Amino acid sequence: MYDNISHQSQQITYLPFHSKNFWDNFYKNQFQDNNTTINWYFDLTKFHTNEFSLKNLSKEDEILIVGSGVSSTLDFFENNGYENIAIFDFSEELVKFLTEKYNKEWDIQSYDITEIGSNFPNEFNIIIDKGCLDCILSDPKNGEAKYITALTNLLLSLSENDGILYYFSNAKLEERINLFYNVPKIKYKVTTIDMNETMKEEYKEFNPSDNMYYLYEITKSQ
Repeated sequence: MYDNISHQSQQITYLPFHSKNFWDNFYKNQFQDNNTTINWYFDLTKFHTNEFSLKNLSKEDEILIVGSGVSSTLDFFENNGYENIAIFDFSEELVKFLTEKYNKEWDIQSYDITEIGSNFPNEFNIIIDKGCLDCILSDPKNGEAKYITALTNLLLSLSENDGILYYFSNAKLEERINLFYNVPKIKYKVTTIDMNETMKEEYKEFNPSDNMYYLYEITKSQ
């Protein structure tokens, strides 16, 4: 993610990005004022390809953002009059902050998308995930199982006809393909967009690291 590993005695220690307590403590110490923004991976408001741009999303779309954090994506939607926004994050500290800051019409709730049988509405045209599924996978004990459950829940939440899950990840397809195949009883297709050449040439200023990013555009199929 950001500085997600520290090297000690030639061992790699991963921060517990999958943990609710980690994020509650993280956000509890972040909010000095309402202008706080943190863009994990990169700033989505500055990014566009032929396949995706925030500016191309219709204000009529029912949009779900999972693991939203306090990114500038939320400010973009607020400043441009998007009203059909839902935000699901399992940090109650974050949910309290977002509820105070943003449009009261938005549906901002504390949800754990890794819970089996989570009762999400299946009405979203657009779901955006920038790093949430990747965080879930960081659980050393149950990461893969929780990832599959979370992805299943998100796919069930997509509207049947035109729903798209935009999943931004720092993992290549070969690192995710087996997990994609294990989602039960839902037919869907995945289009992979390698973002790295675009970011290398056009977006150096907001992707200064050597991290590699991919966009998985996931749609249901009959």
